[in-house]
Amino acid sequence: MKTKSTGLSDRVSDVILVAICVVILVIIAYPLYYLLIASISDPYDVINGKTFLLPSQVTIDGYISVFQSDELFTGFKNSVMYTIIGTLFSVTIWRVTNSPFLWVHP
Repeated sequence: MKTKSTGLSDRVSDVILVAICVVILVIIAYPLYYLLIASISDPYDVINGKTFLLPSQVTIDGYISVFQSDELFTGFKNSVMYTIIGTLFSVTIWRVTNSPFLWVHP
């Protein structure tokens, strides 16, 4: 099968679209990357702005203090409980309000 040769306008539009996609990727990916390097960097370096592209003074003290806290597991338990209760409530309300439509036959 013969492929159609692309013209200059197709190549230019491809370059423009790839450039736009790369810019969007950087806009989305950099904050996630910064969050990761800030979480393993010294907190005082992050506050003073010394952490930009690479982590400074790598430490996991923040993770250690978070996992030693009982509030993390309380928050996780609350999230699971709210999800289960909210789902049951939503399904119950949906079932009650839509039950008349289930008995209607065409």
